[in-house]
Amino acid sequence: MAAYTRDERWPPQPNDYHSRQPGARSSNTPFVLKDLEKRVATLSVDSTSFASELVRLRHVRLVASYSWIDAPVPTIVVPGSPWIWADKCPPVKQVPLDAGIHYIHHDASKMGNHSPMLPLFAAIDAMNDDFAYADLDLVTDRNSLRKLLRYIDNACTKDDFRIDVDLVGKTCLFTRQEEATMLVGQQTGYGNEYLKAATRAPVGCDKMVDHRRIITYKFGSVNILLGFAADACTETKHDDDDLLASFSSLSLGGNADKPSKPNEPGSAGCDIQFTSSRSVVPQANLIEVKTRSIYREPNWKEIYPQLYLSQTAWLYTAKHNRGVFEPVEKISLTGEEMRPYAEMMEGSLGKLKNLLKMILKAVRKQEEGVPLSLVHQGGTLSLWRRKKGCGKPLGEEIRSRFKGKVSIAPSA
Repeated sequence: MAAYTRDERWPPQPNDYHSRQPGARSSNTPFVLKDLEKRVATLSVDSTSFASELVRLRHVRLVASYSWIDAPVPTIVVPGSPWIWADKCPPVKQVPLDAGIHYIHHDASKMGNHSPMLPLFAAIDAMNDDFAYADLDLVTDRNSLRKLLRYIDNACTKDDFRIDVDLVGKTCLFTRQEEATMLVGQQTGYGNEYLKAATRAPVGCDKMVDHRRIITYKFGSVNILLGFAADACTETKHDDDDLLASFSSLSLGGNADKPSKPNEPGSAGCDIQFTSSRSVVPQANLIEVKTRSIYREPNWKEIYPQLYLSQTAWLYTAKHNRGVFEPVEKISLTGEEMRPYAEMMEGSLGKLKNLLKMILKAVRKQEEGVPLSLVHQGGTLSLWRRKKGCGKPLGEEIRSRFKGKVSIAPSA
């Protein structure tokens, strides 16, 4: 499911959203080329056409999680929890059309002029002692990998996108860029309203508006730290040993049971609060919730990578006829029903692995500290040099992590 919200605040902040109503652009410069200086490399999908090995995610490790809550200042709860699937009896039957605020990029919408990656690092530091940031090759969110995968599957796609790139040591950091961080007004689907009706808030997170997860894994030879949004979770732990074993070497990073810290107000642009329970919902309990019309077929080239790249264990699909829903269908990521779609995507995932290696090589040729951007425009994927000081730079709070353990200190 796309980004969703239970946030009823009104109005949203100016300049953060697009209305569903058409309007004129404020600039003639395309969003993807704003504040860019020159192209430094062109990356061709043709050279990733051969995947020499079957790609599997290895050494999957749960690192941290956090929830955004509705508060006067940007506030995250660590570790937080996704919404809990209610398994209502009778099941949800009918919901209205989505309306109000629809978040596209929740972290960016909350962080203002700060880097949208700051909450991710704050959550990791809160739950891990001496996390080895310098061992990483790539820090990214799932959305950026899915955009690159769409480019691989259809190099002539008309969907332009941009990912800002920074090199710190050997580590490449992807920062997601969107022309708007939220949409306002009546939507065309029922997904958000269905999710509200089918789930309940976890204890201690009554004002939650979004939940984010952070995992690491090895993708071929590339060590990746990945952040992503989680829709929901089952309430009880799965006891199926086969399912748990399928998440390759899945473990919890750091010490989830270490003593709770006091709240940390004003920490690097957002407040950090801690739930009384420091336990983290296991990956094997995560649910991706999809709603679709009974007249539409699922797009498995979109759905399977969304699940696989984040190792989300379950897909719950709720089919409807104009908002009147059938009982939900539940499919396991590792189940037999998913096998045909896994096989269908093997080649594309192999190409993605190779493309990431190409990007890392091109970025590492540039001088450290030079801001860069990956731009897909008109079917071409290029690496550009970005003007210094533009946008939302990483700042020393983030860069210091890759040069030694330095936590974000609460502001005075």
